[in-house]
Amino acid sequence: MVETYNQYKGRGFEIIAVAMSYDPPAYVTNFVQTWRLPFPVALDVNETHARAFGNVQLTPPASSSARTAASSNTSWASLISSS
Repeated sequence: MVETYNQYKGRGFEIIAVAMSYDPPAYVTNFVQTWRLPFPVALDVNETHARAFGNVQLTPPASSSARTAASSNTSWASLISSS
């Protein structure tokens, strides 16, 4: 995700990550710093964002998300370059 973000941010592409309400803020901060995320990460402490997106209850673990994001870079690139 970081590579895709860095590649396309100058063309209007934006990522906003949302940490779930059950994610401890210290864990989220550590994750952002460890992975050097260059995009904003919001803490959804009141579950407002989760409800807005269909009452999301669970997300994949970070390592699974990283693998999924890495495997989807081509899809994002094709979406952006086709616009």
